[in-house]
Amino acid sequence: MQTAVGGGQISAASLGLARSIVDACGSNPESDLDESVRQCMLGDAAGSDQLRGEDFRRVLELQKAPRLQGLKSIADAAQHILSAPEHAGKEQRDSVADPFRADTKQIVIETSHLPKVEFPRNGHIGLREKESIQLYDPGEIRKHAAALNQIAQKPNPSLDAARKVAQELLSAIGPQVTAALAAPIYAYYLRSTDLIVSEDPLLLRKHRYVDYLAPFGINEVIDAPDFLPSSEGAGSHFVGGFASFALVAGRAAAPGFRQGGHGAETMIAAQLAAIRSVPWERLTEEDQRLANARILAAREWIMRSASDPQYFAALSSATAGLLSLARRADLLNSINSRDWDTVWKSVPLPDLYMIGSEFSRYSLGHYDSSPVLMELHALENSGHGIDINYFGHIPYESHGCGRLHLSADAPYEEYARHLMEEDLAERTADFNLYLAHRADNLGVEPAALGRVAEKLAAKAFAASQLMDYHDWRSLFDAYNSITTKDVRQALQP
Repeated sequence: MQTAVGGGQISAASLGLARSIVDACGSNPESDLDESVRQCMLGDAAGSDQLRGEDFRRVLELQKAPRLQGLKSIADAAQHILSAPEHAGKEQRDSVADPFRADTKQIVIETSHLPKVEFPRNGHIGLREKESIQLYDPGEIRKHAAALNQIAQKPNPSLDAARKVAQELLSAIGPQVTAALAAPIYAYYLRSTDLIVSEDPLLLRKHRYVDYLAPFGINEVIDAPDFLPSSEGAGSHFVGGFASFALVAGRAAAPGFRQGGHGAETMIAAQLAAIRSVPWERLTEEDQRLANARILAAREWIMRSASDPQYFAALSSATAGLLSLARRADLLNSINSRDWDTVWKSVPLPDLYMIGSEFSRYSLGHYDSSPVLMELHALENSGHGIDINYFGHIPYESHGCGRLHLSADAPYEEYARHLMEEDLAERTADFNLYLAHRADNLGVEPAALGRVAEKLAAKAFAASQLMDYHDWRSLFDAYNSITTKDVRQALQP
């Protein structure tokens, strides 16, 4: 990519880079480029989870995404034409003409398959927006293919003319390559059932990578991804790159999910981003078991604190900074007074996980009498749990990271004071952890859980009774309302 100069070389280099990435990913070298990308992105789910694989393809179909393999065939054929000798004798011309005609035939076939998306007849799209979308029209590419075909039909085709057209063709496929490379990312983080995907076939082509609306005509590259909902002009669309794209994709999908209360849409968006970012097939039963063991260990630690001063002192230390001052006081005072309802209300399940993850830091006696604490000790010393962060949330606003994390953070009350509702939404997007807890109790493996995670999240969202976006307690109540029975029913065919 660093040595590519001009649109043609950039197109070819982009396709070559895609091939190198999927080869490094371990995809089947016999598969075409599109299938290799799908295998690389979905992993084992590409073969084991039929519904996920079909939905991935369905998103590409709804957005009429160009095929990477077809574009690579066009680029390879065009480069082959460009590599023909510039000065050739009669015999050399004859030996070059046949491969040129074969390359041209391949280009004509593949360009005829490039999809075209029509503008809505009742739309009022601005000139700059319309010009940006029209870059994806395959008409110019087909004109170049027709020009090559005319040259190839001549008894003595002009290779100089063919090279000129081939160079123009390579430059013309640039927008198609852009769409073809972006489409699998759309298919990974969006679903065919998302209204923004199913109702707008132009969504992929409306993605704006440069700010052509900037003053003085400066087309500045937009780095940070964003989703801009709009009912005017070309309508809602994405802008920017694809770092942390999961979060903006969640925002685009959230309006399609029903909420029982008020102010939950941002929380739904953050949770969808977390669910859709999990490579469920990579998670093992040991990862899930460790997550649940920490939750169960925290509960036992709290119970023991009521009768063991050593455990109580350690719990007091472990919860400092993890819980707000008020909730920590409620927890410790309620343990002393044996007010167990208040105890468990003070520590939602994500906090229980964090408390349990701290247990090994304290040298507490008599833990060998507890099967739960003994199992936690064994799991934490077994080397398992390297992928346990996938049960967490994406702390982009707080830590600037677009990956899933399951680590200690400031109390929920601290985030509730922030003006930006995205901060608290990301902090509370821990439904994956609730699912791990239920699934482990049922003996359900994580790969199977991934097939129903979004369905169960939708059920929780509908049951939520938030007063506003600050109401994180009601959100956790909704998550906790999903029972093992709900998980079992969702898994039934």
